[in-house]
Amino acid sequence: MGRKEKARRNESAEEPIRVRMGLHTGEAIKDGDDLFGKHVNLAARIAGQAEGGDILASSLLKELAASAGDIAFSEGREVELKGLSGKNRVLEVPGISPRATNPPLRDIVVVTRTM
Repeated sequence: MGRKEKARRNESAEEPIRVRMGLHTGEAIKDGDDLFGKHVNLAARIAGQAEGGDILASSLLKELAASAGDIAFSEGREVELKGLSGKNRVLEVPGISPRATNPPLRDIVVVTRTM
């Protein structure tokens, strides 16, 4: 189901579809169609902190994206991620996360590369 189909469905649905995402960057191990490893696990744990409609990013992703200067992130919050020690900072992606307070983001491009 594409974005437009989800939007049309949500207009009349008793229970709207609300996707939550966690973004992180790092090397992943590929086995067939599956990806796994430390960084994939971290992205999944970040997604676990999100609510429906949220897109949360790791502080590492924010630092790497900040150099481009065209993406603003929320100030973020410190959270404990299941299975990982210590606190981790997660940040909302503005314009998409309903509670984000930064100006809206017009486009997000996700680029993946496998070797």
